[in-house]
Order: sequence, then structure tokens, then C-alpha cells
Amino acid sequence: MALAVKLGTITTTAADVYSYAEDDMVEDPLLDTHLAHFGIRRQHLEKTDQSMVELELELNQRTAEWRAAESQGPSLKGPGLLGLTNLGNSCYMNATLQCLLAVPEFWTSLPDPSQSATPTTDLAVQLYKLLKAAQAGGVVRPWMLKRIIGRGHSEFSSGRQQDAHELLLHLLTLVERRLGNEPGTAFRFTVQERTTVGSRTNYEQRQESVLSLPMHGVKPGEGARISLDVCLAAYGAEERIEMNSGTAVKRSGILAFPPYLWIQLKKFYLADDWTAKKLQVEVDVPDEISLDWLRVTETANEPDVNMEHLAMLCDMGFSRELAHSALKTTDSLEGAIVWMSQGDVTASRDEEVASLVSMGFTEEQARRALKHTNYDVERAIDWLFSHPEEAPQVEDGSATYELIGFITHMGASTHTGHYVAHIRRDGKWILFNDEKIQEASQDLPKSTAYMYLYRRK
Repeated sequence: MALAVKLGTITTTAADVYSYAEDDMVEDPLLDTHLAHFGIRRQHLEKTDQSMVELELELNQRTAEWRAAESQGPSLKGPGLLGLTNLGNSCYMNATLQCLLAVPEFWTSLPDPSQSATPTTDLAVQLYKLLKAAQAGGVVRPWMLKRIIGRGHSEFSSGRQQDAHELLLHLLTLVERRLGNEPGTAFRFTVQERTTVGSRTNYEQRQESVLSLPMHGVKPGEGARISLDVCLAAYGAEERIEMNSGTAVKRSGILAFPPYLWIQLKKFYLADDWTAKKLQVEVDVPDEISLDWLRVTETANEPDVNMEHLAMLCDMGFSRELAHSALKTTDSLEGAIVWMSQGDVTASRDEEVASLVSMGFTEEQARRALKHTNYDVERAIDWLFSHPEEAPQVEDGSATYELIGFITHMGASTHTGHYVAHIRRDGKWILFNDEKIQEASQDLPKSTAYMYLYRRK
């Protein structure tokens, strides 16, 4: 029989023991013997931190947060309502998946799972099974999906509590690398940073999937209430950085907006004792937002290659397209000539190229990335996304959004507490608390949430 003991519950008189076979808490008459095997002797323990019970009491005192996990509404069942069993500190994953299930574009662009030769280890198959289970309704234990998501990751493969924001970014990265570029485009937007030092201005662009906002003016240890507008204004404000060459003025804006916008509030911080803690802040969040004022209209007009070298290569008889590709790949005239003379652009690596093309990149982009990474597809993907000028273009649209979901974390840090999700369907808010599904309370706890999901209107 496999037993697990929650380390935070061990005291000189008691401990919480979980039995996987019985799927329940049990009493272990040989607990002292079992703990001694791992060098833990309860009789010699000295208290150095809060126990789980004390932490729970502390969290319960924060009633504004814990309202998120409470609802007086009736339990809900039926098609489209899927409960996810907590597999042991997996509420962060459950809440994130519930929000993703509210985005049809994420699921309709997944590849056909019927072609998989290894369904138990295939991410597409397990996501497809989750979607089908959600359509039917009921409760499932997403063991295989959690195992696939956590494979090779020191944190997500463990049974410890994790950050829902980091899990979302990790999952979207897995989807992009293993299943193609399409599913993640529902959330992807382009950020442009403009940095000016004296008379010189530099533009940098990158693609993001979550808009992370600072908690402007909020100090650790002090309770506060601010508005989302204040956080957005802090994100778009000018930042002055003193440098040896002068004062750099940096400003961020959004060049292209996504169909669905994730917003994360930076509530967690590293305390002086190097422990992760959470700011005591409530944020007034509207049901509708318009972010046109964050839209960037000014962009760099500088050529991406040396135009003099491009003209020289064209005079030598190379086509303009081929010469342009060679200069972008090698960044030098001599290197471009060698690169083209070796025929690297037309090298036959059809399988690797096709893999990248299926993610939305052009054949030229794919071959250039593979050339830079010795034809390693995984490294080529990293190279492409670290060079935003090579990434697939984000289709821009309206910057007006409506709130359709949010994730709340209840606890003092990322390593403790509990996550739940609220999703709006047919004008009503529904609370997803692991396997429990209920109508949300009328007093919707939006102000204490950690992440928000908006949909373009």
C-alpha cells in the first residue's frame, strides 16, 4: 500500500497520511517507524514554522479571498460542466484548464489525435480527451495529462503547489513545440519597447501570451485597494534608467492585440528572507476594458540588412530574395557569399522544414532557423521565437474586451493555498473548485483574483 505524508502536517503528536489505494486520508499505526526510515523522528522535532492548521487559520482570516471558494448557489451538473479531481496540490492546473476550456479557438486548432501511435504520452490525445469529457460533463482525474505536462519539469512533475501563471506559460510552450503554432495564437500579442538615449531610439518587438501588470504603489505588508486602470497606466508609463551614456527613456506598448487577452497581476514577490510572499491588495476590475490607448503606432523604419551589401550581392548575380536571406542569416557579406555558394538555402531537409512550416512559419524562415541550429527542430523553434522578426505575424484586431473568466489564488505565497476558477457562461458566473461546480455568489470576488481572461468584443 502506497502512503504519503504531508510534511507540513507532521508534529510530535500527529500527521496527515494519505492512502493512494483508498483515495482518502487514513491513520498509520506504524507512522513513527515509517518516518524514521527517512530520518524523521517526531519526538525530537522543534517547531520552526507555522503548521498547516495555523496556516489554514491565517488564510481563513482573509475572508475576502476565501469568498472565492464559497458559494451558496446550487451544485451544477450536465454537458459542458466538467469537474477535475485534485490530484494532490493540482488545483493550479485545474483552474487553468477550466479557463482554457472557455476558449473554443484553442481546442479547434489542435491536430487530429487519431493519428497518434502513443496516445498515453501524446499531449494532443490527452487534451482531446479532456475536451470530449468536458462536452459530456461529469468528473475526471486528469492523471495522464498532468504527467505529460510535468514530464522533464522539476516543479510541475512534483506534487507541490505551483503558480497558475507559470503553468499556463509552460503549457502554451508545450503546445507550440509539440502540436504546432496555431492553438496558442488565440492569446498571442506583440509588444514593442521603445528606448531612447539622447538622439538615438531603438525599437524591440517580442510576442507574449500574458499581459503581466505591476501593482503600482502597493507595499509589502500593507493592505491596499487600487484599480486595474492604475496597473495598466503603470505598464504603459515611461521608465527612466540612468546609464553611463546618459538617461534612457523606455516605454512599452502593444503593436497587435489578440482575440483573447490574459492579464496577470504581479502579486507575488521575494521577501528579504528569500521566501515567496503575496501582496495584500484588491484590484477593482471592470467587466469591459478598452486598451486602444496602449496601441503602438510608431515603429522602426530601418532596413533589417546592410543595403550596401545587398546591392553588391545583387550585382554579383544573386537574386534579391536569396541575397536578403543570406545576409539575415549570416550578418556579413563574406558569410552570405559562402552560405549561398554552399547551397544551404535549398538543402534537402524536407521533414524538419515541414515540421516548422506546420507551425505557421514560412519555408524561408524554417530553413534559416534550421541553418542557425544545425537542423535541430527544438532549438530552431527557440531561435524563431527569440527572433520576433521571424515569428508568424500576429493578426491585429479590436482592443475592446469583455471579462469571461478569472483565477483566484487563496493563500500567502505560491507554495501554499488553493486555486479556483470563475467562468461566465450565458450571462451567468460559474465557480469551478476542482470537482465541485456551483453557481457563483452574487458578490463576485473579482477584486481578489490573480489572473483574468478577456475576450475581444
